[in-house]
Amino acid sequence: MMEDGKEPVYASKAKPWLKYYDEKYIHQSVPECSAFALVCRNNERHLGDTALEYYGRKFSYADLIVQIKKTAAALQALGVKKGDIITVVSVMTPEVVYTFYAADLLGATLNLVDPRYSAEGIREYIEEVESRLLICLNVVYPRCHQAAKRTSVERVVVLSPADSLPLAKAVGYKLTEPDKNRYASNVLRWKAFIAAGKGHSPAAVPYDPQHTCVVVHTGGTTGSPKGVMLTDYCFNALAQEFAAQSRLFHRGQKLLNVMPPFIAYGYSCGIHMPLVMGLHIIIIPNLDPEKLGALVWKYKPAHMFGVPTHYQQLAADPLLKNKDLSFIRNYAAGGDAIAVPARSALLLGPTAVMSEPDNPDNPNNPDNPDNSDQPDKPSGDNAHNGANNAANGANNASASHGGTASTGSSIAVIIAMVIVLLIAGSGMLLRIHSPHERTLNRQETSA
Repeated sequence: MMEDGKEPVYASKAKPWLKYYDEKYIHQSVPECSAFALVCRNNERHLGDTALEYYGRKFSYADLIVQIKKTAAALQALGVKKGDIITVVSVMTPEVVYTFYAADLLGATLNLVDPRYSAEGIREYIEEVESRLLICLNVVYPRCHQAAKRTSVERVVVLSPADSLPLAKAVGYKLTEPDKNRYASNVLRWKAFIAAGKGHSPAAVPYDPQHTCVVVHTGGTTGSPKGVMLTDYCFNALAQEFAAQSRLFHRGQKLLNVMPPFIAYGYSCGIHMPLVMGLHIIIIPNLDPEKLGALVWKYKPAHMFGVPTHYQQLAADPLLKNKDLSFIRNYAAGGDAIAVPARSALLLGPTAVMSEPDNPDNPNNPDNPDNSDQPDKPSGDNAHNGANNAANGANNASASHGGTASTGSSIAVIIAMVIVLLIAGSGMLLRIHSPHERTLNRQETSA
């Protein structure tokens, strides 16, 4: 754009986006505290609100903070200290959320690894950061055990998808999917790991603006895969950017989390940002894409962060046809353009309403009590292969720039086709790649 027909005016100077922000947000500074401290500070008067929901079990903000401190005590009991890097190979579960903030409290760092990688790929990531502690999902333990051989790993903590399930579902899961792993002597199961922390009361380390919360990895599209270090400042800056959309986000709204933890998009937009704003996060660790529409209709989340394939699936789902979707406030996608047919189907106008009442006896109706747990039931192939299924959330996720689109209350659905992740902490613009290229290059040769 030109000013007076003479000199060009660049967007970086004109800042045309500021017209979308209230004045009070334009000059605000990023809180100078850890990511964990910001979650605590923003929710100290709302401890009874729901923070996480996992297969029907709800955890309040008070529960979340207690579990984080228990996890920090357990990590300290294993000798974790400021500057240590813990490798985590898992899909998103409550335990992974606890570990993120517990490590942050201690000044340690998580090295997040895609559980679909081969033993060789996992080993390289362990060696890259010289982890002494490895935390992994039980369904990928055999590969992690092989990966940890002849590395710096001294102890292994194994978690199960059943560790945070409601009691009845946990019992059912263990009966249908018994853990047949033979664990080495250096392994602690999650509950034993937490129990070992009794008697420890770790204090939060002083805030360090250079502290790295997590290391995530690029996909290697433009060269060798690289570890990207993200600080507390990075996560808090992103959360504050979204908080500035005060007409869009409100405490207590539901957010459907379908993204895996091993990409920055999944953790920053799917966990830290909503917790900072007091949202209610529904964790789906093993998304079956064909059931995404049923999940949306069951939980009616106001917010979701996904990738284009998620919205193409929603647009084609007959379950959502002619339904009232006015509960949707902001569904965002990153990484690629959404196909025109899907985009047209999703931009529904002022409101979409049901054309006729649903038959409560319909076996496909998510409101049928017999099907209330079907979309995200953690059993059978879905749960046992959770590392593969849940990781599908990263499919084609390569969000190169950041941002989200907002919607007014009269708009049913607005899709932001490019998320600009305003992660300004270390002055870097983070590019998040899909891990598929590396996975294909390193997949196991045997079944």
